[in-house]
Amino acid sequence: MQDFFQSFTTREIAIAIWGTIAIVFFCVKSSPKQLIISAFQKKLVFIYLIIIVYLTLIIYVLNKLNIWETTLYKDFLIWFFTVGIISVFNVNKLKTHNDFIKIIFKLFSISMILEFLISYYSFPLIIELIIVPLFTILTVLLVFATHYKERDGYFKVTQFLNYVLSISGFIVFFYVIYNLAQSYESLLTISNVKSIFLFPFFTLVFLPVLYFIVVYMKYEDVFINLRRYKFIDEKRKKKIKTAIIIYGNLNLSRLDKAKKVIIFNKRELQNETNIYKYIKSEITND
Repeated sequence: MQDFFQSFTTREIAIAIWGTIAIVFFCVKSSPKQLIISAFQKKLVFIYLIIIVYLTLIIYVLNKLNIWETTLYKDFLIWFFTVGIISVFNVNKLKTHNDFIKIIFKLFSISMILEFLISYYSFPLIIELIIVPLFTILTVLLVFATHYKERDGYFKVTQFLNYVLSISGFIVFFYVIYNLAQSYESLLTISNVKSIFLFPFFTLVFLPVLYFIVVYMKYEDVFINLRRYKFIDEKRKKKIKTAIIIYGNLNLSRLDKAKKVIIFNKRELQNETNIYKYIKSEITND
């Protein structure tokens, strides 16, 4: 447990402190009751349980293989509350197989090592407590100013903020290079290599879960549209659902075609004598 707490850098401690303050402020100023209710619907709780069991199993296997270390729990928690949770709530942006392939290509790049170095060589805590909220505010202002840059004055604000962030980025970069030159021996450890690859590894093994969620959402979307049709009897609806499951299975493009069939081909859904053959011909014509 001591190794776990000692693994946190001053930047991570500063982010945790400001994050806690922000959460407390949000809870005091607004009622999070409705947000909590929305976040814990039955279907979402089912997905959460799958995620927890799946990730616990992965850590268990890594532990049995003597790959896992106590200090990696810190990196895992950071990954889970940033990449993991954000990926789940942004899963609606993953529409095709190519979207998943793009994620894989982005995982292993030079930026992965640079991000680790920047987080590894942090400033003293008092400085981190100042620059963390400062950089956050500047970044938010830049996004806001960029969005309205066509309005009078906003373009100059955007230029100024870009200049400030660029200078700050160079300062941090040279600080990292200086520390790397002074103490590169401490960086070349097995623990640090594991820490570098933890984010891309868990993102990679998490993709099947995200894929499952996307498939689940697509099926739900198809079946919700089908349930609305009062002119189709329940027995025929069951046949349509079964046909879509058999021939759509886990194929995203086929499930998209199934949705189009449900929405636009109402007459055929009602009158086709061999509904299985019809569904197969409509959604498997790749």
